[in-house]
Amino acid sequence: GEYTAMVTGIGTAWETDIVIPATYRGLKVTAIANNAFHVTLDARNYNLTSVEIPDSVTVIGDEAFRGCNLITNINMSDNVTEIGAYAFSGCSALTEIKLPRMLQTIGEYAFRGCDSITSIEIPDSVVTIGGGAFESCYCLVEVWNYSDLQIAVGREDNGLVAYYAKQVYTTDKPSKQTLTEEGYLFYEDEKESLLIAYCGNETKLILPAMSPKERDYKIYQYAFCDCTFLNKITIPDRVTEIGNAAFSNCNSLTSVKFEDNGKLSTIGMSAFSNCSQLTRIEIPNGVTSIGPNAFAYCCHLTRIEIPEGVTLIGDSAFISCVLLTDIQYKGTVEEWTSIEKNAWDFYTNTVGYTITCRDGKIDNKGNVTYFE
Repeated sequence: GEYTAMVTGIGTAWETDIVIPATYRGLKVTAIANNAFHVTLDARNYNLTSVEIPDSVTVIGDEAFRGCNLITNINMSDNVTEIGAYAFSGCSALTEIKLPRMLQTIGEYAFRGCDSITSIEIPDSVVTIGGGAFESCYCLVEVWNYSDLQIAVGREDNGLVAYYAKQVYTTDKPSKQTLTEEGYLFYEDEKESLLIAYCGNETKLILPAMSPKERDYKIYQYAFCDCTFLNKITIPDRVTEIGNAAFSNCNSLTSVKFEDNGKLSTIGMSAFSNCSQLTRIEIPNGVTSIGPNAFAYCCHLTRIEIPEGVTLIGDSAFISCVLLTDIQYKGTVEEWTSIEKNAWDFYTNTVGYTITCRDGKIDNKGNVTYFE
């Protein structure tokens, strides 16, 4: 038979934009080997930002690009028929992926954790999507399914490809996503408006006053997650909800400002977790629910203000906020004690805090001193 070649690693290259050759020493390059660019095998793989795969390649091996979390663009030829298990797992900067027209198999966990992908097309050639192939693709809100697979919104089969989806289309319908001039990506249907991603690189942001359809909107889960460049943000009055992990791991974020008289009611699970440079935050009036781990591991947080309308503080909401000493609550001591919360998890790894209410103070042992 004909001899062919496969790519087994980065070799002597130092480029961040990789163009894989169609031939090597006269041999046709037909495959990218298992673990070829896995980040744990060569430190240079950490720096890869784009990859172009030639028409000669038909197979992308298991874990071929696993953990390459700076890759933003992968150009695959339509001749690829198989994408291996974990092939692009952890490529969290990848914003879009065009699956090859000849693709038949997507391996298990192939795109796991690619949480910047917001839409995808499944070609008519695809016959198998492995378990968990799209696990933790939290912003994957639109799926075009041209295959014979039964893909439906919210289902866990077919690799979770539509588990987080708002829409699954089986014909050529236009996307419901809009990218604004400022780089904000919205999804809007007849029910809701969601800010699902930020595609710019500004360090100080004032979020849009309204959605492109001039409606109130929610900040979707993971919308700004891992935006490590983000320093300051202002959240306008027409934002109604901050989704799970929306600002998680924004470890340069020092200031969060909420506009007055806003419609915000919910701060989701892990919404600001590991925002390690935040020192204080004032939760606005109108918020009723603070989710589990909402401010977990904000290790420089010293002061927080909580409105009297809050009825729920989730488990571990402030866990490991080791410098949190000043909790200002705008209601009474009685109202504070009536809030649904897990006291142990709420206070774990905080030291010397005082909860100041309108009519008294509560220390970290639960002792109450009423004002005269």
